[in-house]
Amino acid sequence: MHAVTQQAPETVGGLIDELFLLREQRRKLAETDKNLRDQYAELEASLIAALDQQEATQARGRSATATLNEEELATVVDWHLVHEFIRSQNAFHLLQRRMNSAAWREAAAERGEPIPGTTMFKRRTIALRRI
Repeated sequence: MHAVTQQAPETVGGLIDELFLLREQRRKLAETDKNLRDQYAELEASLIAALDQQEATQARGRSATATLNEEELATVVDWHLVHEFIRSQNAFHLLQRRMNSAAWREAAAERGEPIPGTTMFKRRTIALRRI
């Protein structure tokens, strides 16, 4: 089950060291992934500009075909107006269904109990620091 070593570490210290090694591997991969995503975004922007210049929505190379897709996305410029509309039209489906954890903790602390309709769970994680 352990990707770094073939045997499971037998001590807490061994588990910590293995977790640290995995975290370092993930960081290196994340850096590589960030660089690749940046390169991809640059090439994608260049391709979109080239397609726009040619007034095309599709083109092909030797190994792939590219199709330009467009999607309309909402950007809120006045939250007060949006909230007013949602309340007046009962259009709560326009919002994503998740709580802001920091705001939830603050409101629950002020009330002395959780907000009605919510419950708390504790996510437990390990914080590692290099020695």
